[in-house]
Amino acid sequence: MLRLKRKSGLFALLGFVLSVLVFAMPVLAFASSAVQSSTPSSSLAFSTSQLNKFNELSQGKIIDIVAQSPNNIVYVPGANAGNKADFLKSVSTLNKSGNMLPQSLSPWYASGFNSEPYSNGTLESSFNDTVTASKATFKVVGNSYAEWAGTSPFDANEIVLSDAYTFTGINVSVSASGPGLSVSGNTVNWSATQPNTWYLGHSYNGIQATGADVDYSHSASSSFLFGTQWYQVVASGSAVLW
Repeated sequence: MLRLKRKSGLFALLGFVLSVLVFAMPVLAFASSAVQSSTPSSSLAFSTSQLNKFNELSQGKIIDIVAQSPNNIVYVPGANAGNKADFLKSVSTLNKSGNMLPQSLSPWYASGFNSEPYSNGTLESSFNDTVTASKATFKVVGNSYAEWAGTSPFDANEIVLSDAYTFTGINVSVSASGPGLSVSGNTVNWSATQPNTWYLGHSYNGIQATGADVDYSHSASSSFLFGTQWYQVVASGSAVLW
């Protein structure tokens, strides 16, 4: 009787250990998923259709791509851009963040536009962003641009476009992938400079954050140099996420 009792106790102990392991597996899997989600992945790369559009415009010399990575494309008007109206029509699809929108049930949108008069035109700063969520990980795709919409002179001596993407909330962790992107606290910063142009465009998708009760904001600052004088225009926009 004693031996049977000892065996029953052993079986009970083994059953308890197995039940603990079975319960722990989903928890461990969730923890692993949470760690992985804080790091940008290849899923943030540009889609094939988006790259094809850039390549088409680049090969036709409608745009010149001055910098390119899996998560960032910076471009200016090319040799065959034509007049400003023709160029803007050609790149209009690039300035709609929905063209890079991954499949998601919960997209949020943030956009901003601002302009200031100068000479016979306007200095403009603009952006359009789409934010998607998956397991409390928020991903940003979009476009920003700086534009001198005038003809006297035709080009600015220099344009600087700077983007700041900020996430606020509970236990927020921000990450970014791509040349020129840097993280400072809960903000991702990016900036590019281009001489002798009237337009500087930026397409991006290497920005993401995790957290709860998260709000998102974007500030696109465009600076224009004419002669020795700088002019700045800032566009801002935000979205309330989860």
